[in-house]
Amino acid sequence: MRVENVLAITNWSYRDALIQTYTLPYIKLIRKNIPPSGTIYLVTLEQKGMEFNIEVKRRIEKELKDQGIIWIDFRFSKFGGKAIFERFIQLIKLWYLCIQKRIDYIHVWCTPAGVTGYLLSVISRKTLILDSFEPHAEPSVETGTWKANSFAFKFLFYFEKKQAERAKITIAASSFITDYAKDKWKIELKNIFVKPALVDLEKFNYESKKEPGLLKSFGLENKIVCVYAGKVGGIYLDNEIFDFIKVCHNYWGNKFRFFMITDISRKQIEEFCNNAKLDTEIVVSCFVQYNEIQSYIGAGDFAINPVKMVKSKRCCTSIKDGEYWAMGLPIVITNSVGEDVKIILDNNAGVVLESLDKSEYYRAVEKIDAMLKESTMSELYCKIRPIAEKYRNYDIAKRIYSVIYNSSTFSEE
Repeated sequence: MRVENVLAITNWSYRDALIQTYTLPYIKLIRKNIPPSGTIYLVTLEQKGMEFNIEVKRRIEKELKDQGIIWIDFRFSKFGGKAIFERFIQLIKLWYLCIQKRIDYIHVWCTPAGVTGYLLSVISRKTLILDSFEPHAEPSVETGTWKANSFAFKFLFYFEKKQAERAKITIAASSFITDYAKDKWKIELKNIFVKPALVDLEKFNYESKKEPGLLKSFGLENKIVCVYAGKVGGIYLDNEIFDFIKVCHNYWGNKFRFFMITDISRKQIEEFCNNAKLDTEIVVSCFVQYNEIQSYIGAGDFAINPVKMVKSKRCCTSIKDGEYWAMGLPIVITNSVGEDVKIILDNNAGVVLESLDKSEYYRAVEKIDAMLKESTMSELYCKIRPIAEKYRNYDIAKRIYSVIYNSSTFSEE
């Protein structure tokens, strides 16, 4: 029998870009692979300040329901006793939903949500699918977010192994997860597929490059622009980003600008600039909704992805790299996100930083300068865009979900 009803569990707010770009497109693909009579129940955790007013919420609920998707929104609490208690109550509610709605598959995104999915799978005896599976506990320690002896780390690390053991199907963010599972958990993953962070290639295209009005409004006309869409700190570098930009400014002078698409405050940016002895006018920053981001990325001549260089990040995927490639941008990337690094090296599509020092930054800048001089913007686009078409195409997800949701091989245990 084909799967009818699916419970999709996430740990993000509906407004979050990780729902809008990293979950909803896939939910809709899954929906196409279950019968019209079936339903997908989408669970989100709504953070304070990210809620919708009641009219907007009802409109979203209706739009989703018309597509065969029911939105279940729970409240988010930071990790701790309160969060564990709330999650327990949510677990009971979801267990009842599994029985009442005859859920076939529990499909979870990333390992924090996977804790709920695992426990629910055990008590309901439903098939567990792990999507976008990558370690979260160890990277949190390696990047300094958690302590190695913290309860948060021990809790999630334990449940990451339990998820991996329990899952009938694992959709990993990177092929490196196979070796990680053997090394860290001493287990062989079952029925593994690989799906990195994919990109809407119709949205990210040449038409959105160097829009004159946008360039003028940010003072980027006739400038060499390094673009960065992301955060500072956490899994990403902080002061090192601005040290690199300082080298860019020294090399190109006033022809250079750093365009940050970020939600960090201007005050924080200026503090980082002061630490790097960088003129604050060189850094242009703004925050935009995701439906506009392609034009802002398109303002760049090259991009950076400053993920901290920690071993476990080799198992992770990066949304921004696919977006950069889709816009034809060379990338300066740290030697971190395993498969993306290999793709850049194999295709001569940017520079991989082997260390975080001034001489390495100069090497990277010289390589980017040579690429920009040797090829026109159109030529670079024609060279780099096919990388996104090969490695970040939604067809990858379509094939995976078609196999999973149209096969008797993965029936309920």
